[in-house]
Amino acid sequence: MIQFRNIVVANLAVFAVLLAVLELGLRAVGMGPGSFFNYSRYFAEGYYPINYYEAHSVRGFDIAPNVPDTPFRFADATTTVFSNTIGCFDRNTPTALEAGRYALLVGDSFAWGFAPFEDKWGTLVEQETGIPIAKCGVSHTGQRHQLDKARDVVAAVGLPPALVIVGYYVNDPVDDVQFPASTVFRGALVDFDGLLETPAAEVDIALTARYESWQAGQRSLTNRIRNHSAAANAIWAVVKRARDRLGSSSRNLASAMLSIDDYMPHGKYAAHGQALLDLRDWSEQTGAELLIILTPGKNVDGKTYDGTKAFLNASNIRYADPGAEFLDHKGRTLPDLFWRFDSHLNSVGNGLLARTVAPRITEIWRQPAR
Repeated sequence: MIQFRNIVVANLAVFAVLLAVLELGLRAVGMGPGSFFNYSRYFAEGYYPINYYEAHSVRGFDIAPNVPDTPFRFADATTTVFSNTIGCFDRNTPTALEAGRYALLVGDSFAWGFAPFEDKWGTLVEQETGIPIAKCGVSHTGQRHQLDKARDVVAAVGLPPALVIVGYYVNDPVDDVQFPASTVFRGALVDFDGLLETPAAEVDIALTARYESWQAGQRSLTNRIRNHSAAANAIWAVVKRARDRLGSSSRNLASAMLSIDDYMPHGKYAAHGQALLDLRDWSEQTGAELLIILTPGKNVDGKTYDGTKAFLNASNIRYADPGAEFLDHKGRTLPDLFWRFDSHLNSVGNGLLARTVAPRITEIWRQPAR
């Protein structure tokens, strides 16, 4: 028994030493706890900046207007985010856009950012093509949110766009089914998570209780370790990556598992299919061309959007699928296109996406106006 105890103690001591060496090594190269995970949870400061979003009566939330330059820190980098007068992460103003033809870009986090503004694929397409683009992507949204946002942008500009570009991603079906999925509480973006059926007068009470519970959790030993130890986070990152390789979440691979039937009125994601049709119809009514960009993810395999493409083809909705270019890159340095820990495109990946879709956007832009 004593020998067994000594073995356990010795192993624990070796493990502690290895952890200390790993911690010192990570700190020496400038890596800390935040280099691996973002502890936004429901309320933490450190993912989307506090007060970057505001509550919205229809969409649940949106980017607040006139946000000054603000640091945005995520697992791999710190960038600067801001917003213009109409709540878009963009330097184009309604006054500038109303002077002539422009394109409107909507979408989720891949269209919004996770790269310096100058490196976003929407910004790069604008530079390469010379087409003025209202870059109005909003993280954590699907097409129901994006269409309502587009209507507000057009109303603010006072002129419909000649082209609507939608940055589409695999979790958009889930976002549409859950719409509105999030709101803003005490300046932070927060998921409703089961509160959609809660009476409006009780939502604030429920969120306050959740906030207090979150604060209590921050004082737990587990969270203290995760908030202060780079080594603990590095180990968890390896475990998480291995787990993700074994099986992907239903949220992030929603489109990969869908058939065309899922988008139909009787399907599981009928609300999403209808949102795409509504976006098509609205674009036609405003005289705008519509282009869906099927944004590749880290798990690009050439089949991810098969169900989506079948529905878009059947619905006469134009799309561009840059997946082939990303697959061609995959055999060599696909990880170079995405952040190491975060799942979004980095500056290199944004550049490849922009170069791939710019010719298609230019081709549509040059067509005679409706």
